[in-house]
Amino acid sequence: MEELADLLGRERVQIEFLLFKILELQHLLRSSDVRFLRWAADEVNRASQRLRMTQLQRIWLVNQFGREAGIEPHLVTLTSLAERAREPWCTIFADYSTGVRLLADEVDSVSRATRALADASGHSIADIFAEMYMPAASSIPAPRTFSVDSSVVLP
Repeated sequence: MEELADLLGRERVQIEFLLFKILELQHLLRSSDVRFLRWAADEVNRASQRLRMTQLQRIWLVNQFGREAGIEPHLVTLTSLAERAREPWCTIFADYSTGVRLLADEVDSVSRATRALADASGHSIADIFAEMYMPAASSIPAPRTFSVDSSVVLP
């Protein structure tokens, strides 16, 4: 469980870093200094890819611990693990879920605003946002388009 908790911490930092990179891109758009726009967009994409890899590792670990806990494979989620875990793990997982849900909502909101700003200023970065993997929190447990739940295939 400690390995999973460490991975969850790294994942949360990566979501925060992705948010930072999107905000950085947004600031470049607002400043009308487009010289570094492509670099900023590439950084958003790289941050997104690193997050995707970490989330795949989390899904694998959650599935592994779920098997060990005797949870049916199609029912294994971080939430189902937290329900069966002892302290401090159930609190750690619940805190992670709450924090990631808030961060995912913020990333979604900032991404929409940045996309709208790019569209309004005539810069074509829509392809970056179309390809970007967004952290999502549906397993945490509010329904969303994308999911960090192990039962959902990642885009």
